Amino acid sequence: MLAWGLCSAATALVRTRGQLLLLRFLLGFPEAGFYPAAILTLSLWYPDTSRSRASTLFTLCATRGP
Repeated sequence: MLAWGLCSAATALVRTRGQLLLLRFLLGFPEAGFYPAAILTLSLWYPDTSRSRASTLFTLCATRGP
């Protein structure tokens, strides 16, 4: 989360298109690890009987509307 925050905050300092593309590329690395870490946390937090409901709600909340 620290790397994500630093990359996100650094976008405020962007002056060129190349810098923006580089920061967006670098931001992809921390974002790519978020979903597997969240699913792992849910699997450790919830018991077997309610794990599928918790992961479904997490995935549904991540979708965007129109």
